[in-house]
Amino acid sequence: RLSGQGEGAMRRLALLAALGAVVADVANEVEGGLGLKIPSYHVNLSQQPQDRWNATLADFLRLRGTRPFSTFYSAVLELMEKKDSEAFNYYLTHVADFESAYAELYPEALMEMRVLAEMLQRHAASEEERAALSWHRVFLGQLHIQIENIGPRLGECTSVVLRPKVEGQDQAGIVHFRNWDFGPRPNALGSASASVEFQDGDGSFTCLLALTHITKWTTCIRPGAFSISLNARLFGERHERGRAPAEELRLLKLGRPPRTEVLRRLMRSSSYGDALTAAALSKPLTSLYVILADGVASQAAV
Repeated sequence: RLSGQGEGAMRRLALLAALGAVVADVANEVEGGLGLKIPSYHVNLSQQPQDRWNATLADFLRLRGTRPFSTFYSAVLELMEKKDSEAFNYYLTHVADFESAYAELYPEALMEMRVLAEMLQRHAASEEERAALSWHRVFLGQLHIQIENIGPRLGECTSVVLRPKVEGQDQAGIVHFRNWDFGPRPNALGSASASVEFQDGDGSFTCLLALTHITKWTTCIRPGAFSISLNARLFGERHERGRAPAEELRLLKLGRPPRTEVLRRLMRSSSYGDALTAAALSKPLTSLYVILADGVASQAAV
């Protein structure tokens, strides 16, 4: 159960398991190679989106600098262009259209991304770094994980849900964890990782975030209620990898939510049942696996 003494243990299990895959990479990225320390922060969702991240980002960039961000975004954009230059050029020439769709449909997420870009500009150590972290590069770096997915074909994230069997107990609880290896530069993602406790109207929930994707709540737990993780979508026939970017934009404008928005809706749920309903009814822009674990009745769903 995710309550009482078990709550803290389960939270640690979920977060430590997610972090395990990047410990060595993060340690190498931290200046001086002195070891790993994933910083923890609090973000109040009742604050306006232009204000809620300022203190967290300022402290994180003081600790890590902007290099993990510029490294990851540059790798993403290079791979997008290499994979399909025609599609990449479409994104470049229509970036204002994607931004307009977000402004109309998901203004809170767009503002959070803008705040991230502004803070990166403010903390960049050189003009070269500042150019690598322009608004359009940061925005396209967000879009690739929300609309397209350019990670390695067989090397993306994996989730596991276990029901431990304890002698003498009918319900021994549930263990839910996820590795942390998506995208072209998982070492940079490790360096950009933080644990964030969000405060909302139903209490709080904690997510392990790669702050390169500030709106992407993929590995989260609402103590005493449920946990979620995200897995990459499928390849092959009847799946949308390779779909024309013009069609992506058309569906986005029609209100089909990117998966980041699906995850945000799930985590704003107050119970496992509400989160399960939200996932089932979401009709996302691109398919994804949402893995849910029930912290009360030891249930799980994909």
